[in-house]
Amino acid sequence: MQVGIAHAVGGLLFILLIAGGAFSVGSKWSHEESHTASAASTQEEEGAVASSTEEDSSETAAQRELYDVVKVIDGDTITIKLGEKNETIRLIGLDTPETNDPRTGVQCFGKEATAKLKSVIGKRVAIEKDAGEGERDKYDRLLAYVYSEEGLLVNKYLIEQGYAYEYTYDDPYKYQKEFKAAQVDAKAKQRGLWAPNACPEPKKAAPATKASVQTAAAAVVVPEVKPEPENKVEEKKPEPEPEKPKEEPKQKEPEPEPEDEEEQPSGSYTCSSNKYNCTHFKTQAEAQEVFDQCGGADNDVHKLDNNKDGEACESLP
Repeated sequence: MQVGIAHAVGGLLFILLIAGGAFSVGSKWSHEESHTASAASTQEEEGAVASSTEEDSSETAAQRELYDVVKVIDGDTITIKLGEKNETIRLIGLDTPETNDPRTGVQCFGKEATAKLKSVIGKRVAIEKDAGEGERDKYDRLLAYVYSEEGLLVNKYLIEQGYAYEYTYDDPYKYQKEFKAAQVDAKAKQRGLWAPNACPEPKKAAPATKASVQTAAAAVVVPEVKPEPENKVEEKKPEPEPEKPKEEPKQKEPEPEPEDEEEQPSGSYTCSSNKYNCTHFKTQAEAQEVFDQCGGADNDVHKLDNNKDGEACESLP
């Protein structure tokens, strides 16, 4: 009888152990399935967000208004047809070598930068302004990022291809971080103007030394002076010619009166007609004063600002 009871208790314990193991395994499977389902849901949400971002970016690019390109002035300045008038656009965040500035002349890689801009900009562009940079610069040019019709950000492209320098004028701008990184990459890969010997520095004349001065002095040939012979035959002096009758002095013709000198600009300036040009001024500051007092670019009657950049007689010191 005792043996039977022992067998019964052992059987009951065995059944309880089997049931407990099954419950533990089932809980583990349930937890893993829940975790897998949660991860899949997170991935779907991230994919949906990324897809939404791409769609928003695509819609933004498609919604940009396109404007006709009138002229490419140089590597960082263009003119577009904006409404009923032409507007000059200065590209934000970059600077290219000059091609039209009389103060510097054509700088190295200036022509290449202008040609590159012409090749990528196309016939129509979109523009994006930056509130942090203001609407216009001191020359009244619109400040903007320029996109080609295909959506290429031209400002950044010129920097990363080595045709322009990253340029922060005063305050940080929207794409400053990306533009600076583009310049680091172009410089590291020696693209464009960063290539070896792309813009070699002009050779400087070696300073004069004592040895070089002595060498130059030794090279000067002094002609030899031969002594005259002692037994020199005395030359006969020519007989004096008879004096000619003195002619009466002719009356001097009256000298022409000097013409009035050209009017020099003074404290008060004539702004109603073309009175002066750049040769009337000794400095650029004097010419700029006349230019500004006569109304600047809106009334440049004296033609002191030929390139229309707001600065008069830039060739003067």
